[in-house]
Amino acid sequence: MFIVFFSLLALATAFPMELLDPNEDYGAIFEGMFENDSEICQEEVAKFKECFKDVAEEASQLSSSYSFPTQLEVAGSIEEVREALFCTGEVTCNKLIFSKYIIETGVYAVEHIYGDGYECLENEASFKGTLAKCVMSVASFDDIQSGNFDAIVSNLRPIARCATDAQVCGNTEKTAFLRGSMALAEMTEVSLGLARAVQTGDDSFLNDFDKKFNAAEFDNLEL
Repeated sequence: MFIVFFSLLALATAFPMELLDPNEDYGAIFEGMFENDSEICQEEVAKFKECFKDVAEEASQLSSSYSFPTQLEVAGSIEEVREALFCTGEVTCNKLIFSKYIIETGVYAVEHIYGDGYECLENEASFKGTLAKCVMSVASFDDIQSGNFDAIVSNLRPIARCATDAQVCGNTEKTAFLRGSMALAEMTEVSLGLARAVQTGDDSFLNDFDKKFNAAEFDNLEL
């Protein structure tokens, strides 16, 4: 079920990665960001990889086409991802702090969208259409076409709220959907930061990253 969870993460991160130059070997650049780590960081990375070994194997099987999973599939996926997170324990390496932040934010988003907010989730084709309309109504077409990072990032939350407002469901369900959508927007924003860092070869983004997931940031959101 890992593949279900990571298909949702891929939906959030696919757009920012499309902004990168396909002719550049960003994989090598990203790997280079992990060179010359401290001994402690190397040990934490080794443990993290072991804990998420099954996750990585299933994630590598993802195709470029993603479909929405069922609630049952999500429940199983989330449980397995939480077990992997628990396995890693506390980490001090900034690069792993980043990884855990992305995953924990994603878990929160999925749990709310597929939990209390599930009634608001339209069929896949309809939802993608709604999301596309919100992107075009909130963000500038020129910014999208040119890959203007700052402009795109500044519009992520308005787009998430627009998509939420368009859903037909009760206020309780819509509030849960909003909180999950905002968490998804946060995850995408951070992913954009990494995409820009990889694009420029700037390893300070990962080296200085110190955010830790705080559910209260989203739990207090209201319609």
